[in-house]
Order: sequence, then C-alpha cells, then structure tokens
Amino acid sequence: MTKILRFGTWYRLFYNNGFDRAYSQEELVISQNALSSGNADSCFDYLRQMAELVGRELNKKGGEEEKVEKEKEVEENPDPAEDVNILQNRYDKINFVGSDTVLAAYLNPSPSANTGRRCPKRILFPYGCNRSQKSAVTQALSHQVSVIQGPPGTGKPRPSSTSSPTC
Repeated sequence: MTKILRFGTWYRLFYNNGFDRAYSQEELVISQNALSSGNADSCFDYLRQMAELVGRELNKKGGEEEKVEKEKEVEENPDPAEDVNILQNRYDKINFVGSDTVLAAYLNPSPSANTGRRCPKRILFPYGCNRSQKSAVTQALSHQVSVIQGPPGTGKPRPSSTSSPTC
C-alpha cells in the first residue's frame, strides 16, 4: 500500500502495483501493524533468525536413515529443493501482525495491555491444585500471554488443562 486517502466515510487505497480502489468505511477494517511499533521489528527479526538457525541444526542432526532417504529422493528427482525450513519460510511470509493479536502483545509488552483482562471470579480446578498451580492459572487467565515453566514432575499440565479451555 502506498497511500490512503479519506473522504468522509469513504477511503481510496493506492497499492504498490499501481492499482487503486475506493472503499466505504463499512468495507474496511483498519488495524495498526504491531511490527511498526517500538522494538517489535527487531524482536521479530530475532525470532526469524532463530527459526533459521534451528532449522539448520535440525537439518544437520538428521539421522542416517534420513540421509539414506534423501539420497533416494535425489536419485529419483535430480533437482530436489534444498532442505526446507518450514518455520523460517512462515516467518519470511509475515509482514503484518495485527495489534490485537497475542504475537503483538509478545512483541510489544505493555503493562497497560493487561488492564482489560480480568480473571474470572470463580475458577474450577477439576484436578485439584497446590498454591503455585493456582497462582499460575490466575496469572494465565489475567494476562494475554503466559508461560508456565518448571522442572519435570512439578505439575505443569494441571494449570494448562485448567486454563486452556477458557483461552
């Protein structure tokens, strides 16, 4: 998009390919790109680079069976595509992140973003829980983005199963 002009309740959008069109206000949803605020673009670029590195490492660590399979593919198809990094390919295709998404909240953390979310007055814990698990569920339901982590055997699936159906 190169330019947007507003005429009362109508908008004229000009696209990069030279095409332009008028839209009524009812036809459009105007949303800010979260990648254009603060350090979001550099944070997202970091995630993209990590996806590339992880993909390279996974391709390197392929077992002997995978190497044999790849050799068979090369014999059958003399011009195979290079190793595919699905995650990196997905990151490369993203050029817009809506400001109302969870990814936007992660890229642009803000204490004020959580003011609209309130934990329900009553939470059901179908499997029981300890104080730490109850706190984790309360935090998960009160914030747009939450990470529950801990060593093995500390009951992480319980808070996750309690909060997942409501999220």
